[in-house]
Amino acid sequence: MKDKVLPFPWEAIMTFGLGTLKLPSEAFWRSTPLEISAALRAFSNAASVPPSRKQFEEMMARFPDTGFARNNSDE
Repeated sequence: MKDKVLPFPWEAIMTFGLGTLKLPSEAFWRSTPLEISAALRAFSNAASVPPSRKQFEEMMARFPDTGFARNNSDE
């Protein structure tokens, strides 16, 4: 059985390039598929990789919770 070839996902790629990345139309259409693919991978991987413990502790030190009153009655 022959594998089914799916059509190129123009709508999704255009939404990503023009909408998410906010590329000007000329820049989007001059981009190669490899460039758009790399941007898509970089964009999607950034949100899926959690920070290391060290990075998390550095963020906590840099952005401490201030003005937050903990209610111990919830425990």
